[in-house]
Amino acid sequence: MTSRLAGYLVAESVPLARDVPPVPPGARLPGLYTVAFLERPERLSREQWLSLWQEEHTRVATETQSTFLYIQNAVVRALTPGAPPWAAIVEEAFPTAAATDPALFFNASGSPEKLKENRSRMLASCTRFLDLDRIESHPMSCYVLRDPDWKRSGGENFAHAGVPGAGREAAQREIEAIKRLKYRYARCLDLKLWEEMRSCFTEDAACAYDSGKYSFSGREQIVDFLRSALGSSPRISCHHVHQPEIDLTGRSTAVGIWALEDLVIDTAVELVVRGAAYYRDEYAKGGNEWKIRFTGYERTFEEVFSRADIASLRLTANRWSPGGKS
Repeated sequence: MTSRLAGYLVAESVPLARDVPPVPPGARLPGLYTVAFLERPERLSREQWLSLWQEEHTRVATETQSTFLYIQNAVVRALTPGAPPWAAIVEEAFPTAAATDPALFFNASGSPEKLKENRSRMLASCTRFLDLDRIESHPMSCYVLRDPDWKRSGGENFAHAGVPGAGREAAQREIEAIKRLKYRYARCLDLKLWEEMRSCFTEDAACAYDSGKYSFSGREQIVDFLRSALGSSPRISCHHVHQPEIDLTGRSTAVGIWALEDLVIDTAVELVVRGAAYYRDEYAKGGNEWKIRFTGYERTFEEVFSRADIASLRLTANRWSPGGKS
């Protein structure tokens, strides 16, 4: 028998915490507790994989199983050398009897037809984003060491409707703060404010731009990359982010999807790059300030053309040319 210790930085979310039994610190959580380790198939980009798992599969999993606690840990990066390349770690809790009762496990007690349907739905959903022979799942026990976020929040996304007055107002304030963070990121990018840009990221942040083509770990590496890509004066950029879809996943964590439209003009070679994409972000709050813990985008389109092909085209203003003129 061998032992192995591996550590990961993760972004935790709690899609479901329904009727979780109250447990004092140090006690075991009643029920069947499972921990699953997931790999991302090479056929899917990180953004595609997260979308299939967190947006589509989550609904299927919570509808077809008797889960009363569902915790998703998206791996940002490994913290120990030689750690297995897991993309996510999933924790789920079921009623104790579900361990020996398939109908109860698949939320279909008393209905063979529903049992068959729920099994089929769950299998079909899993095969969309997983290679089933690359999953590890282990039954375990969960001991509560401190009062967790899912217990305090009731396991609900308190940014959504149904949260009473004060809670909803507090959630909207947090969401507004995250929006301002993303707007600051775009402003720093286009105005080449690299020191201020550093304040947008956690120290251990990670990125996967252009479907992972440009991936970096650590705030300094990310800012160095952005500076090298857009820092020179011949390169003028415009990044517009809009249509935010932000979910608070805990007291100090959140995720977001943003539409991006961007334009880069390289005046040295008279080249223009224009495109659109969707960002997927993960945020963490330390003290009273939100920061980006992970960011990445997947292109919907990109086009490149030469400015020399348009005879009448003139650049009549440029912040980084002498006098602001081209």
